Amino acid sequence: YGVDVVMTMARRIRRGEKLSEPHRTHFYQILANECKMNHVFIALGYAALQLLVNFIFFIDPKNYPSPLVSSLLLIGTGIAYLLFRNLISSRLSLPNSK
Repeated sequence: YGVDVVMTMARRIRRGEKLSEPHRTHFYQILANECKMNHVFIALGYAALQLLVNFIFFIDPKNYPSPLVSSLLLIGTGIAYLLFRNLISSRLSLPNSK
């Protein structure tokens, strides 16, 4: 969810949109509204990803992943988000997703 929020805000700033105005450009909104996916399925997907992150970071509190591993996981999550969002956007012929 955090990656979606940050990426959506960055995209809106880059487009010159006001962040205080309503929009429907979060990835979960696109999945629900344009892809007509079930809201429960989307929520379960987000929950599963969050559980995975929690598992990676908190399974052994004495041995947190190193800063390098944490950074790589965050960057990898961001890249996966962008690739998946752009794939969905291009298949739906949505306006430029950049």
